[in-house]
Amino acid sequence: MVIDQIPQFNDVNSNQQQRFITLLDVIYDKNISLAVTADINLDQFTSSRLLEKPFKRTISRLYELTSNEYN
Repeated sequence: MVIDQIPQFNDVNSNQQQRFITLLDVIYDKNISLAVTADINLDQFTSSRLLEKPFKRTISRLYELTSNEYN
């Protein structure tokens, strides 16, 4: 699976961020190979204030899902 151009998240688009978190949880649970593109590094992504903790888990999973060891 490929996700192209992951956006920056903030309080304005927190609904989209929640859907993205859910998508990544499903991809992770199903052990689906993943490639992503973004204009910035994964550790530079921003989050809505409400979803900061779950988004940290999502970023961690993104690192794992896109690693050479996982794929």
